[in-house]
Amino acid sequence: MGLVTDANKAFRLCHGYKIDDELILWSEGVIGTLSDDQEYKCQTILIENASGGPRSFSSVRDAKRVKTSGIPEGYVKRMVAFRVCASLLDKAEDAGLIDTRKDVYGFMDYCMDQLGYDGVKKEYKLSEDVKEFIEKGLEKEAKSGVF
Repeated sequence: MGLVTDANKAFRLCHGYKIDDELILWSEGVIGTLSDDQEYKCQTILIENASGGPRSFSSVRDAKRVKTSGIPEGYVKRMVAFRVCASLLDKAEDAGLIDTRKDVYGFMDYCMDQLGYDGVKKEYKLSEDVKEFIEKGLEKEAKSGVF
């Protein structure tokens, strides 16, 4: 589930990919990928991997019907990592571990770093409690077979 940070910008234009019958979408004003429920709030959906080039749609139903072309190698694994980290972020927020925007960025940076993704800034400081929360959450996900 994406974390809405700017309600005025969220869901105006959602963009992303269609993989099998699943949409993987983002929106300005939202951190993380959109949940299935959030996808229905999108005013316009731009599918990047539509056959023949990116195409826009006005409904989830129409976006799910589009024929697609291939997706860059490693993309699906990265999307799984984003979704897992975003899910853990949601749980951390519920547990009262997230207070500021910098907490969100630091959480996602640290989580993606733990999963081995390059390009992580590592400029946000996290408490040991938050790091432990992420590590235990990723360990639980690994045991459930997500990775």
